[in-house]
Amino acid sequence: MRLLFILLLSFTLALFGCKQTKTNQTSPTDEVKQDIPFVSIKKTPCYGKCPAYIADIYEDGHILFQGKSFVDFIGDHTGTITTDDVQNIKDKIIAISFFELKDKYDSNVTDFPSCILDVNMDGKSKSILDRVGGPKELKELENLIHELVLNSSLTKVEK
Repeated sequence: MRLLFILLLSFTLALFGCKQTKTNQTSPTDEVKQDIPFVSIKKTPCYGKCPAYIADIYEDGHILFQGKSFVDFIGDHTGTITTDDVQNIKDKIIAISFFELKDKYDSNVTDFPSCILDVNMDGKSKSILDRVGGPKELKELENLIHELVLNSSLTKVEK
């Protein structure tokens, strides 16, 4: 009798516990997509005066910037670029077949700065480390992102 009661209780809980309700809220996966930058650029230091920073660019043009050294904006900053700028970056990513490029262009020479690009676009993700020997088109993408970020109106984040 006790086993029958437990089975009946389990069935009832399963039946009513799995009831789905429709809401107009965004799903957790939508929120995660919005929280992931579509492009991140990290410029590493060298033994000279190379700019070093990390910048995350989101689909809406929002930028989170963390200046490390040899940039005008040291520390945490936010800014924006236009939707046209975002589209220009996307167009360049597609034009150079970013997702088909090698993951690493490197050398044993440690004085050269690296540029690390992370791209999350159209359901694909890829990271490329470019220190030495990256293709010209990849350098052009890096320079485009670099210029857009550093020429955006960055504002210091007060803590």
